[in-house]
Amino acid sequence: MTRILMFLLGLTAFLPSCGGAGRAEEEYGRLRNGGLEGEALVAELENFELRYPDHLFAKVDLGTYYLARGEEGRARDYLRRAEAIAARSGNRAASPDGEENYVSIMYGALGRICLNREEYQQALEYAERALGAAGENARAYLVLKGRVLIAQQDYAAALEIFDGLFAGGPAEAEGAGDDDPAGDDSLAGGGGLAEGEAEDILAYLFLLAQAERSADAAAVLNRYFETGAFFPSLGTFAAMVYRAAGEPERAAYAAYLEHEYQAGYGGESLAAEIPPPGGNFFAGEYLAIKQEISRGSLSEDQFRRYLELESYFRLFPSYYWNLWLGARLLYPETYENFAPALQKIISLDQNGPFAREAWKELGLMFGY
Repeated sequence: MTRILMFLLGLTAFLPSCGGAGRAEEEYGRLRNGGLEGEALVAELENFELRYPDHLFAKVDLGTYYLARGEEGRARDYLRRAEAIAARSGNRAASPDGEENYVSIMYGALGRICLNREEYQQALEYAERALGAAGENARAYLVLKGRVLIAQQDYAAALEIFDGLFAGGPAEAEGAGDDDPAGDDSLAGGGGLAEGEAEDILAYLFLLAQAERSADAAAVLNRYFETGAFFPSLGTFAAMVYRAAGEPERAAYAAYLEHEYQAGYGGESLAAEIPPPGGNFFAGEYLAIKQEISRGSLSEDQFRRYLELESYFRLFPSYYWNLWLGARLLYPETYENFAPALQKIISLDQNGPFAREAWKELGLMFGY
């Protein structure tokens, strides 16, 4: 599955190392090391697959590639042919270097296709097969199974799976990143959200809400908020969870964060009123410093702290606009040094309201 992202990024080292004898293995190895990438590599793999119709690895590579492209019919064709080969070999298809299990990848991809097509029972069977073949690297297939169970409205069974996945927090979930395309960029360290993990968090919160475990849902949110992770709808959902958990201040903060996030994208205000600043929740610090910027009474210590909050708001155009205003206020002679904040606003949303203001500021700086 990691191969999917690598394919889309045009990397060439996504194929497994090929040792062993035989013309197919040698040619497969030359493809891996031949310097091809993107569509050229796909074309060569398709030619290879036609010449060696019993070669499972190429079929799984092509199937996962077309699945990532959204061409599910084409992906399913390659993967079903790979399934027939795997059945003949007794489902033994670890890559020659032993790093990935092509059978688990194959079943996982077929399971996702079935889930997308609302073929839930077959999707569940594929998820189970993927788990059976995966060994320790099973997180992606547990998520798949959990999603199928949610689709079947078996919330209790799904919650049991998600409880296990998130018990140690995002950075410690066992097996994260092994066969999971989201695993290359975990929440640990950079405060970033791995691809697909936003949906996993919302699914888990949904299950906790269904089970009326408001305190547990709030605890999950606290952990994720403190990493700086944010994504659309998180604030809205969080506000509901915090209200149910009896934490009205955090509910207000969460609603305000959603408003701040959506403001840069033309969204409507989702907060009835601006909550008062205060508390040690990072949103409280943000709001307090933002008010000081708007009042024109910002201190250098407050500005430094505002810069430290970037990891929480790196997707918020409004954050960078306030940063720019604060720099102009504190450093009237050298505020041009903070022009990258304007560039960041434009890169986040080139057609949004903050981007228009950023272009104006850049124009004034450069005299046009």
